[in-house]
Amino acid sequence: MKSESKKNNFLQLEEKFSSIENSKIIFLPLEYSDKKKKDETHPSKLIIDASKKLEKYDEEMNRELAYESGICSLNKLKVYSNSNQNGNSINEISNIVKNKKLFTLSDDINTIKFLVDLYGRNYKEFTILHLDAKARMKNNPLPNKDSVIRNLVENNHIIQVGVRSLNKVEEIFKTQNLVKQILACEINLGMLGEDWQEIVVRNLNENVFIVLNINVFDPQFFDNISEPEPAGLNWNDLIYLFKIIGQDKNIIGADVNGIFPRKRSNSNYYIAKLIYKIMNYAIKK
Repeated sequence: MKSESKKNNFLQLEEKFSSIENSKIIFLPLEYSDKKKKDETHPSKLIIDASKKLEKYDEEMNRELAYESGICSLNKLKVYSNSNQNGNSINEISNIVKNKKLFTLSDDINTIKFLVDLYGRNYKEFTILHLDAKARMKNNPLPNKDSVIRNLVENNHIIQVGVRSLNKVEEIFKTQNLVKQILACEINLGMLGEDWQEIVVRNLNENVFIVLNINVFDPQFFDNISEPEPAGLNWNDLIYLFKIIGQDKNIIGADVNGIFPRKRSNSNYYIAKLIYKIMNYAIKK
């Protein structure tokens, strides 16, 4: 795979800060082959365009991560619903990201199966931390974004945070399969206390793959959520969660999804900021 030019890479970095060889972080847009709206702009283009406004310096971490660690943006990769068609891509990417952090931006949450297979090449054990308004454990026979987590439960350790839309079948399946789930209402009503983030971290394995659908946030924070749900989580609470995960665990990568492409939206900048913030937490000082 080829890295993007300065004009088209995350944060618009010079080659010495954005080559594969010089970077500890890989940024990879993913395009799902079965996505219905083929004419849509891929959200990564809008997020990358917005990222040029970001400051490279993070005041909380007191460093310029982009210059210290390097961030390589790769060309957009197509992911197929048929796993047999993804073998070559998994081999290539798993070799590139060995000893690096992988950050992906997907136009559809169905790319998660591909990413789980990819991380499985380099890590024997990891937790999938799924942050989403929806449980995505419906009983659908074909690959579907509403059942994508259900199809991963058998062979993976999964923790869900922020769920506030599920049916009774999903609730029964979650209970039967011992899926740890922290509901948005439990957080928002203070049912878990003020340190609910610590509860999440205690249930994680050492290695953590973050799956972040932006609809986990309350819709007031973003106007480009593809499946908005009211009564979501707030920015500061989730940022603090990512911070302590980075302190106590090993963030092996993250996927951001659930974005409805909307030009001239401030939310594109917010998402770019969110991604860069998690990158900062993933690379320990």
